[in-house]
Amino acid sequence: MRIGEQGRDVATCELCGNVTPMIGTQRCDTCWELEKYVQMYPELTMKILNKIDGFITPDKAYLHGYQHALIEHTLFQAVLIRKILKDKEEEMKNAGS
Repeated sequence: MRIGEQGRDVATCELCGNVTPMIGTQRCDTCWELEKYVQMYPELTMKILNKIDGFITPDKAYLHGYQHALIEHTLFQAVLIRKILKDKEEEMKNAGS
């Protein structure tokens, strides 16, 4: 935890690394929302990730403008979702040990 530019306590989001004022959860708004929904709907999350993996391929690199930015954002969120799922899986394994 550290003091941010406005003199408030801030933390680094444990998932994406962005600065967040949420020092309790240590999650930025985006990661907190994603984590919540991934945990609520893990099977649906996997279906979505599988569709994204099939849709976003290097041969679609010709896309530019807002479409390219949207794809980059979607990929970034997919990486975060995979991390959340992996962390949850490890947490469940440790709880069962």
